[in-house]
Amino acid sequence: MIAINGKIFTQRMSGLGRFAYEVVKRMVDASVDLTIITPNKPLHSNYEMLTKFVMRDKSPLHPFLWEVFRLGRIVMPNKFAALWSPANIGPINPIVPHFVTLHDLTFIHNPEWMNYKGRLIYRTLIPLICKRARAVIADSDFVRQELIKYLPFKKSSDIYMTYLGVDHVVPKPVVFTRFDLPKKYFMFIGNIDKRKNLDNIIHAWQIACAKLNGAINLFIVGEIKYREKFHLDLNDDSVQLLTGLLDEELFYLLSKSLGLIFPSLYEGFGLPTIEAMRCGCPVITSNIGTMAEIAGDAALLVDPHSVMDIADAIIKLAGSDSLHAELVNRGNVHQGVFTWDKTAEFYIELFPN
Repeated sequence: MIAINGKIFTQRMSGLGRFAYEVVKRMVDASVDLTIITPNKPLHSNYEMLTKFVMRDKSPLHPFLWEVFRLGRIVMPNKFAALWSPANIGPINPIVPHFVTLHDLTFIHNPEWMNYKGRLIYRTLIPLICKRARAVIADSDFVRQELIKYLPFKKSSDIYMTYLGVDHVVPKPVVFTRFDLPKKYFMFIGNIDKRKNLDNIIHAWQIACAKLNGAINLFIVGEIKYREKFHLDLNDDSVQLLTGLLDEELFYLLSKSLGLIFPSLYEGFGLPTIEAMRCGCPVITSNIGTMAEIAGDAALLVDPHSVMDIADAIIKLAGSDSLHAELVNRGNVHQGVFTWDKTAEFYIELFPN
């Protein structure tokens, strides 16, 4: 039997929760014998279908302390063949083979993007967790290569990579009552923090709008992270912040959008780029790191540090129906490579029977 570190399932679904949910759901479909072990908190409503597989520990420990110090001691070898932690953090003291998925190295790559507490926790615990883990798994080859450098005590053969899927995305018509949908708009999707490059995106947008001379909008879809460090300037009437969208609303907006603007400075995978492609939405993304790896030749690649490069891409895409159609076609083919069945199959084969 495989034990799943289920702390992520007690929280509202995010990108990490989506990943864990899609993989575990397919493990269940493949009749993998598993138990999801959670701290003393109820499952979030997003994951209700997993309820019958959950074992809720009654320990009074805070969920973070529970995950790091208690979980590894209650997953006993006489019952479980392995433990999987799907969301970066896991026990430092496992007594069964531990597999941890480490989605990115933001805390090393640019630590100022995190608050002090998060940075300290990750820098202290991640090496300990990975050192005692049977294997570490990344979502891209770029991050795998970073892990090989960052974890010199780990054999490269124990550091794996498998891509995420995107076939959870099913765009369908939605009627919006909260606002009127403009005829022409671009989108940005992601937590609103320094890593997502919103400063350069907003400046590039202002330049592009001045040159386009038309009624066009930018929807910024996300939650503001680390408010004490990042203040989003929304004085421009053409820019609108949207929060709390349902998946079906988000995917429908993408399907009608002129393009996704996603020139991030760093990503572990960058799921919005592939979600946009699946919705028939062209993508502008970065020409560096994981973003370039995941997008391939199916997106407009720009220098994320260049405001003019981003602005030129927006202008080019907004002004060319043929480029729009070409990127939609390329994206539709490209997104088909990324399926949750492939992701789940990799994990099922990796875990011991």
